[in-house]
Amino acid sequence: MHGAHDVALCMTMQAEAIGQETSQRVPEMLTAPLCDQERLRDAEQLAQEMAVQASAIEAARGNVEHHYAYICTHFQDFMHGCAPRHFRVPALCCQLALLKLLFAHA
Repeated sequence: MHGAHDVALCMTMQAEAIGQETSQRVPEMLTAPLCDQERLRDAEQLAQEMAVQASAIEAARGNVEHHYAYICTHFQDFMHGCAPRHFRVPALCCQLALLKLLFAHA
């Protein structure tokens, strides 16, 4: 995104370092202040995008926590309902087996 401006900034800094006049080396429209302004705009845009992403993450976290609580509540209710039935099933199976034996001999 910054390719030409980065090159211009680098060339400007190199030219200043060796004492050459920057207007001889870099076109005026690609000088460092323009590059800094563009970078500032890009940084502001990135900061806004990060804020949007942060709010989206927070909303998603809230949704996950809500659904997890819902699932846990209903699972616990299910388990409380199943526990008494779990103990009754073997007794019912035994009674069914006895009934089959009784009816088989009758």
